Amino acid sequence: MIRRARMSNRNIIKDSTDDVGIPAYQKTRNSILECIVTAEDGKTSGEIYESLPNLDPRRVREALQSLKGMKLIKVEKCRCHSTPIYYKSDL
Repeated sequence: MIRRARMSNRNIIKDSTDDVGIPAYQKTRNSILECIVTAEDGKTSGEIYESLPNLDPRRVREALQSLKGMKLIKVEKCRCHSTPIYYKSDL
């Protein structure tokens, strides 16, 4: 999501490369869900941060929590039982 405002004759002109109709949090959720779906063996939060560097890590964590609450993704622990791995839900 790239937004910038520039001044032109004292009028603010908003330039946006995204669709204006979709809220930012929904775009974040969609991009994270797409990232998780494309991974065959799931992704950890660190791998999600690396694959989506333009997103704020706090927004990524909020979106992951939201997707878990909506049951769109499922979480399993790694074999050492410390790192959560996110998978697409089977629903």
